[in-house]
Amino acid sequence: MRAFVIAVFAFLYLPIALVVLFSFNAGHHASEFTGFSVQWYGKALANPFLVEALKNSLFIATTSALLAALCGTAAALGLARVGVRTRAVFDALLGAAIVV
Repeated sequence: MRAFVIAVFAFLYLPIALVVLFSFNAGHHASEFTGFSVQWYGKALANPFLVEALKNSLFIATTSALLAALCGTAAALGLARVGVRTRAVFDALLGAAIVV
């Protein structure tokens, strides 16, 4: 069982680790690793369109996370104050949204 769990985690996380590792590759081709470098990150950050896209993405992510936290907190406080039957109905509705 332990070997199976290790194999599953390797299957899930090894590709991510390889992408991160090869993102620091000094070579022009991803097929061979020629050394560590951050030149590609420098070129990406020198592109004003990519920097603007990154700013937009971070703004949207932050805004949506804050709104989700506010909505979740309001829902939790509201559900804590209602009766058992009403809470069961809302739990079923929230569960249905997760299933979909």
